[in-house]
Amino acid sequence: MIKSLTRSLAQFSPAFGDVSHLKHYRQAYKHKNLADRAYLNRIGCLISIIIVTLGIPLDYVVYPEKFVHFAFLRIAEVAFLMAMYAITTLPRVRPYLFLVTAAFTSSVILTVVIIIYQTDGATSTYYAGINLVLLGIGFMLGLTFKEALFYTFLTLASYWAVSAASGIPEGAWRIVINNSYFIFLTGVVANIAAYFSERERFYTFCQEQEIQRKNQELEEMDRLKSEFLANVSHELRTPLTVIVGPAKHLLDTESERLSEQARVVIERIVRNGARLIKLVNDVLEVMSFESGRKQPKFSPLAFDQIVRSTASQLSALFSDANGKSLKVTVSNDVVPVLGSEMQLERVCFNLIQNAFKFSPAKEGEVSVSLMKDDDHAVLTVADNGIGIDPKDHDVIFERYRQADGSQTRRYHGTGIGLALVKEIVSSHGGNIFVQSKLEAGATFTVSLPLCHQDIPAPSVIEDDRSDLLRSAEVDYLNCFKKEVQGSQNNKPLCLVVDDEPDMAAYIRTVLSSDFQVQIACDAFEGQKLFDQLKPSCVISDQMLPGMSGTEFVTWCRRHPHGQTVPIVMLTAKNGPSTKQAAADAGADAFLIKPFDAVELRQSLHYLVRSTTRALSDRPTLVIVEDERDIAAVLMDLLQSSYDIEWVSEGGSAVDVIRKLQPTAILLDHMLPDKDGIDILKELKASKDLRSIPVILLTANTKGNVREQALKLGVDDFLSKPFSGPELTTRLFNLIQRTRLERMLEAKNNDLERAVSDLKASEAQLIHSERWRTLNHFAGGLIHEIGNPLNYALSAARVAASHSSDTVRSEALADATEGLQRIQLMISELRDFLAPTSAHELELKPTPLSKVIQRAAKLNADRLSGVAFSTQGVEVNVLVSESALMHVLGNLIDNALEALLESSAENPRIEIVGKLREKDQHLILSISDNGPGVPSHLGSQVFEPFIHSNKSSGLGLGLSICKTLVEKMGGLIVLEPSQLGATFKLTLPLAQQVLPSSPRGNRDRGSLK
Repeated sequence: MIKSLTRSLAQFSPAFGDVSHLKHYRQAYKHKNLADRAYLNRIGCLISIIIVTLGIPLDYVVYPEKFVHFAFLRIAEVAFLMAMYAITTLPRVRPYLFLVTAAFTSSVILTVVIIIYQTDGATSTYYAGINLVLLGIGFMLGLTFKEALFYTFLTLASYWAVSAASGIPEGAWRIVINNSYFIFLTGVVANIAAYFSERERFYTFCQEQEIQRKNQELEEMDRLKSEFLANVSHELRTPLTVIVGPAKHLLDTESERLSEQARVVIERIVRNGARLIKLVNDVLEVMSFESGRKQPKFSPLAFDQIVRSTASQLSALFSDANGKSLKVTVSNDVVPVLGSEMQLERVCFNLIQNAFKFSPAKEGEVSVSLMKDDDHAVLTVADNGIGIDPKDHDVIFERYRQADGSQTRRYHGTGIGLALVKEIVSSHGGNIFVQSKLEAGATFTVSLPLCHQDIPAPSVIEDDRSDLLRSAEVDYLNCFKKEVQGSQNNKPLCLVVDDEPDMAAYIRTVLSSDFQVQIACDAFEGQKLFDQLKPSCVISDQMLPGMSGTEFVTWCRRHPHGQTVPIVMLTAKNGPSTKQAAADAGADAFLIKPFDAVELRQSLHYLVRSTTRALSDRPTLVIVEDERDIAAVLMDLLQSSYDIEWVSEGGSAVDVIRKLQPTAILLDHMLPDKDGIDILKELKASKDLRSIPVILLTANTKGNVREQALKLGVDDFLSKPFSGPELTTRLFNLIQRTRLERMLEAKNNDLERAVSDLKASEAQLIHSERWRTLNHFAGGLIHEIGNPLNYALSAARVAASHSSDTVRSEALADATEGLQRIQLMISELRDFLAPTSAHELELKPTPLSKVIQRAAKLNADRLSGVAFSTQGVEVNVLVSESALMHVLGNLIDNALEALLESSAENPRIEIVGKLREKDQHLILSISDNGPGVPSHLGSQVFEPFIHSNKSSGLGLGLSICKTLVEKMGGLIVLEPSQLGATFKLTLPLAQQVLPSSPRGNRDRGSLK
C-alpha cells in the first residue's frame, strides 16, 4: 500500500517515485545520515527536556498529593536526557546512535508509563504523553520506517501493559479502547511521516551529490577550456607574427613598387591579421584572470602619461575623412596610480576603441578626460553614438556577453573588451560604471585610487608583447577607418556637369561613397571630359553656359560611347516642357533641385546596374556579406566571370535580389538586421525568387543551421575559411545545374504543349473520321437500298402497265426480289443496332451439313462457276439454325464477292470441319482463293462499317456474324494467309452438356 501511495505521490516530488537509479549513493548516505541523526537526537533530547520539565507545574495542579514524588521522577529523567545529549555530541558514539535513540526514547516512554500507573491507570489523562512521544518519533528524530514502526508498537504495548498492571475499573474498557485507538492513529501518522521524511532526506542528499559532481565536472571543463584557449592563443601568436610582420614591412618599404591590386590585398592581410592579434591578446588577458595566474607586479605610474600616449596612438583614426573627432582633456598635474602599465594601457585602448566603433560615421565625437577627484583618478570616455539600453548596463561587463549578441547584430565583437576592462579595473582596486540610454551616446567612467608613492624615472617597460603586437592593435582599429573611407579604384566614374561650384561639390559629396566624381563647369568642358573619360553615368544641369542641358544630352546620345550611358537631368527648372525636352533628348531620369540625396544615389545605382546588365551576357551574382574584407575577397575571385552586386546588411537583401533577379546568391548566415536563415525563408516563399540558387556561406558550425537551411531548400554550403577554387567550382556547377534544370523545364513545357496540341488534333481527326464514316455509311445505305428499290419500282410499273399475265407475273417476281433484298439489309442493320439477346436464340442440336447446304442454295446462282466443297461437316452442333445459316450465308457471300472482284483463276470455296475432342467443339474453316483481306485491317474486319473489299455494302455483315456466333457460345476469327481468306468458327458440339443458361461471351475464354 505504501509503495502504491508513493507512486501516486511521485507527481508532487521525485523523492516519492522510483529512486533505484540512486542506490549507489546509499553507502555515502548512511555516513551522512549518522551526522544528521546525531544532530536530530540532540534536538530531540532538548525538546524532551523542555516537555518533561514543563510537566512539573502540571503535576502540581492535577495531582498535588503526588507532586513531590513526580517531581523527583521528572528531575531524574531530565538528568538522564542531559547525559544522552552529552553522549550524542561524541563523534565516536555515532556508529551506535540507534542505541542512544533507543535509550532516551525508552526512558521518556517509561517515565510516562510510571506516571500513568501511579495516577488513574488505564483511565489516566497522562496517556496523551504517549501521543507526544509518537509525534516526536515520526517528525523529529529522523528515524527509518522500521525504527518508527518498532517504537510505535513498543509505545502501544507499554500502554496495554500498564493498563493491565493497574487494573481496568468496571466499565472503563471503553476508555482503554478509545485511548488505544488514538494512540494507534498517532502511530500511523508518525510512521508515514518517518517513511516520507527518510525518502526526502535520501533524495535531497543524492541531488546534492549530483550537483557537486556536475559542478566538479563543469569546473574541470572550464579549466580545460581556459587552458586550451590560453595555449591556442599563445600558439597563434607565432604564425600571426610571421604573417603580419612581413606584410607590414612590405607595405612600409615596397608600397610604391607594388601594383594597386597587390597593395590592396596586403593591406587587407595586415588589417585582418591585426584584428586577430587583438582578439588573441584579449583572450590571453582574460585567461590570465580566469586561471588565477599571478598578476604582474604593480608599481607607481603616471596615469596621465598612459592616457595621453594611448590617445596619441589612436588619434590617426579621427580625421575629417571619416567625419569623427577626438577630444582629449588631461590634467596638467601628475596623476599617480599603483598598477600595471600594460593593463592600464589596455583599459584606455578598449574604451576608446569602443567609443570609436559605436560613434556615428558622420559627426562622430569621442571625448576623453582624466582628472583628480579627492583620492581617486577619474577617467571618462564619452561618445555620441547609438547608446546602450539601461537594462543592458550590467550585461556589457560580463565575459562573452554583448548588448546585442544576436546573429543580426550590426557591430562585430567577442564580448571580451569591456569585461576585460572591468576585471583590470577591479584588480587595481577601482570601479567602472556606465551612463547611457538608447540613441543618446554612452559615457564610461573609471575610478582608480591615487598612489602617494614616488614615481620612478621612465625606463624600458618589461612586457611580453613586441612592438608588432602593440601596433597591430592600432592597425585593427584602423580597419574601421578603412571601412569608412573605402577604395576609389573600382568605383564607376560619374561626370557631373553644373556651372554652380558649390552645387557640384555637394553632388560630389553625396556620391563619393559609391562613385568617382569628375566635375565640368559647363557643357563644352563636359563634352571634352566625356570624350576623354568615357564615364559610366552623367548628371547634367539644364541651364548651362553656352549650351543647354538638353542640347548636351543630345550631343552625348550622338557620341559612340553615349548611346547606352545613363544620363540624369538634375535641374531647378521644373516644367512639363523641360521634362518633355529632356525625355526627347534621351535623358533616363529627371530630378528636381533641391533633390533628395538618397533618391539621387538610388536612381543612379539602378540606371548603372540596368545598363551594365543589358550590355553584358555574364551571369549576375548577389553577395550578401557584412564583412567588407570577405566581400572584397569574394569579388576579387569572381568579378572576372560575374556581374556582382554586394549587399552589406540583411534588411535590404531581399529587395535588392527581387530587383536584380540574379543568376545566383552568395548568402552569409550572420548579418545585421536580418540573418541568412530569415532571408532564405523569404526567398523560398516567393514564387519569383525561389528558383534562384543560394549558397550559404558561414563560419557558424552549429548543426542546426545546416538542418534549418536544408529544410528551407538551400542549394549548397560553404564554411569559412573557404577555398577559392572550391568556391568558384561549386558556384559554376550550381549555375550550370540550374540552367540545365530550367532548360529541362522549358523542354517539358514544350512537350506538354505538343501533347496537348496532339490530343486536340487527334480529337479533331476522330471527329472528322466519324463524319467520313457516317457519310460513307449513308452513301452505301442509299446505294444499297436505291438499286433494289429502283429495280422493284420498275418491275412494279411493268406489272401495272402490261396486259400479259406472264410478263406481269415475272415483273411481280422481280419486284418481290428487290423488296426482299431491301428487307434483308434492314434486318442486318436492325441486328447491328439492336442485336438479338442470348436468351432469344434457341440453341438446339442441328445438322451442320444441312445448314451449309441451305446457305449455299441462297447463293446457288453465283456458285455455278466456283468449285464448292465440304469436308468433315457431318456432325450435329448446338446452335440456332437460322442464326448459323445467316453467318454461313454472309461468309459464302463475302467469299463470292472477293472471287468476282479478283477474277481469280479456278475459283474455289472450301468448308472443312475438324473436331476438338478435348472440349467437345468443332473448328469450321471457310476458305477461298481470292485476294484475301488487306494486312492493315487484321482483326478490324469484325468492326462495324469496315469493308474488306471494294464492295459498296454497309460493312455490317461480319460484325453481325461475330455477334451471332458469340451469342451461340462460339468464336469467329480471321486466320492470316498468304492467299485468299480463311475464317474459322469454333462451335459447340451437340453432345456437350449445356449449363442452365447460356454463358454468352464468358465462354470465349475456353475456346482459345
